[in-house]
Amino acid sequence: MNHRILLALGAPLAFAACASTPPPPPPPVAPVVQAPPAAPEPAAVAREACESAARPMVARQFRGADQITFNDPLARAASPTTTSIRGGGQFTTARGPANFSYRCTFNMRNNTTSAIRITRR
Repeated sequence: MNHRILLALGAPLAFAACASTPPPPPPPVAPVVQAPPAAPEPAAVAREACESAARPMVARQFRGADQITFNDPLARAASPTTTSIRGGGQFTTARGPANFSYRCTFNMRNNTTSAIRITRR
């Protein structure tokens, strides 16, 4: 009988030893903050503007010009507000492919192109 009493008294202690404390909560996660998009480089803006302005001029100057593509142009700051672009490209006609070169000036202050010259090579 003493044996049963000891077991009865020890059982709650045995279960208490098996109980575990809950794990601590995870640390707070800092919110992800994205940096604002970087402003495009002036040379890239100038190149895109000059190519957009030169494309219809190539189509008018060389009748039947199709699939007009531009090569990697050179950009040079002509002043604090203007960038000169010099590049080349290719187009196709019924006679086959042809090359051209072009020059353009881009004014960053008012986002305009000027002095566009296109020459067949």
